[in-house]
Amino acid sequence: MLTTGSFQPRFAVGLGLRPEHRPEAARLYWQGFGREILPFALDDARGAALVAASLRPAMALVALSPDGGLAAMAGIRDAGGGFLAPDRAAVIQHCGPLRGRMALWANRLHRSGPATSDMVLDGLIVRPELRGRGYGQALVAAAAELAQERGYAGLRVELSATNEAARALYKMLGFAPVGRARIGWPWSGPAEIMRFARPAAGSSRSSPSPAPAR
Repeated sequence: MLTTGSFQPRFAVGLGLRPEHRPEAARLYWQGFGREILPFALDDARGAALVAASLRPAMALVALSPDGGLAAMAGIRDAGGGFLAPDRAAVIQHCGPLRGRMALWANRLHRSGPATSDMVLDGLIVRPELRGRGYGQALVAAAAELAQERGYAGLRVELSATNEAARALYKMLGFAPVGRARIGWPWSGPAEIMRFARPAAGSSRSSPSPAPAR
């Protein structure tokens, strides 16, 4: 089972996305992971609208800033699916008839991560001006606790093998590499899979959150 040990984040994290935070969450998630969501470029307004129409509020861990705004969020994925669940109508509406059909067709080529009994972090993003303050650390700690509460064997993350900043952050937080896989579009580079391990005793440092980190 997972344990966060003496790893104590400085920020409270809640499960579930409030309605008033959906627009900001959609914008942040699109900026961080737009290239993974669609096989082609889409302007930010339409991309964020697609995310807003497709997100599942219950599949998000959220950290708030002191003023009550959305500071950071992490999607989670389990046996029931992940943070996004776009349907055909939403894709056609926000991408347009031609591009929407192209995206739906291309989805057949998209490769998911390998089957796992772990809970998976389905994208972690922190507002740019708030990076390095411990929000990413708090989200990972909360995800580890949630995975434990729900009876999952572990917590894992899938990130680009070339994203050294993300790899360093997750390693500092107690994740260990367990292998590589081809995930995403056929032209996507290899992904590294990392799994939660017990954090070092007394770990309380914060580290700039990668953008994106997955």
